[in-house]
Amino acid sequence: MSSRAKFIIICLSNFISGAAYISLLALPLACWLIWRRDNDPDVANYARCRLNTALSWCLYGLLAWLITNYFSMLIGMALWAVIALGWIYYFALDIMRAAQGDPSYEFPLTFDFLSHPAEK
Repeated sequence: MSSRAKFIIICLSNFISGAAYISLLALPLACWLIWRRDNDPDVANYARCRLNTALSWCLYGLLAWLITNYFSMLIGMALWAVIALGWIYYFALDIMRAAQGDPSYEFPLTFDFLSHPAEK
């Protein structure tokens, strides 16, 4: 399987699992576990970055849920809307870049939970 096809699968796994919101981490985690030791370092790095992105979006969703339930329904719902629109926009950009075979796109506001193996 080509690197370009792997980029698209990893990107779509993040998009599909987030759209279903059943388990935002399941598909990106599976892709990372499968390709973290891939022969192409770009594929392994892309899978790691997308898992970091999924973890960050889960954190933002948890924050919005906490604000909605414990502070203000209006502010929480506005935050949910901003998260949803940002998610759609940034994943659309990511899907376009993955289809072109460009793995260099970095999501803004993504925490680096899993560091790059070369950075250890």
